[in-house]
Amino acid sequence: MNLRVWPLAIAVALGAVACGTAPSGGASGGLLVLRYAPPTTKTTLKYAMTSNIVETMNSTAANAQTVTVATKGDVAEVISPSSGGNHKIAATYRNWTTQIDGLAPQPEAALNGVTAMFVADDYGHVLSVQVSPKTATTQQIGSTLQSVESSLLPALPKHPVKPGQTWKVTQSVTSGGLTIRIPVTYTYEGLSNGDPKIRVEATAKLSSASLTGKETMSGLVYLLPTTHLLDRLSMQESFSGSATLPASGSQPATKEQVKMKIGVTLHRVQ
Repeated sequence: MNLRVWPLAIAVALGAVACGTAPSGGASGGLLVLRYAPPTTKTTLKYAMTSNIVETMNSTAANAQTVTVATKGDVAEVISPSSGGNHKIAATYRNWTTQIDGLAPQPEAALNGVTAMFVADDYGHVLSVQVSPKTATTQQIGSTLQSVESSLLPALPKHPVKPGQTWKVTQSVTSGGLTIRIPVTYTYEGLSNGDPKIRVEATAKLSSASLTGKETMSGLVYLLPTTHLLDRLSMQESFSGSATLPASGSQPATKEQVKMKIGVTLHRVQ
């Protein structure tokens, strides 16, 4: 994506799609065992995702610039049955475009047509990823995707949880050369029209030579009532900090104040 840092909310969305972490087991007494429930036969699910970003940058109040970025695309995943406590997910990314300030949408050539084959255990840990076609660009994308999935899928508790109960994980995301440690809090909020509902909250402090600041994110994830696979999610994110833009030609490096607001939605279409 044409962003300096892959937004945390987008990372959560793609992470949830590609690895399908979900609760399994009964809800007797309001308790739920949080564990991935792989299907007994190969299952194909398709999702559509949209994100809207409003970014304001300025070194002085007089030269503040606001940019809007709209990104959307599709993800089709094929989930294989569990074998030895691990399962495979083949996620293929199609029709991804980015639209800046209302101009014509531009295709994300580096992502479109890429298939990432993830291996994950039944508690949501991503063990490996292979990306095809194999090129230098797609291998870099694969490394980013694995980092995203590994860090934003929770290390699920091995005990049942009841509505209102939380669990916390601190993970790392590497994107655009920047590694972020992210404390993530998950809260099981019970059933909503039969769908298990989980609240996700995170705060990340970014610190690098090019970008520093604070990023916060909150959202809701809804799971399918029968298979407990991902059904839909919505995330809201904000960032406030500073970015150092590199020197270009006769222009010296400059430091800009940056504010971003991001909204992400994802829903199952098949």
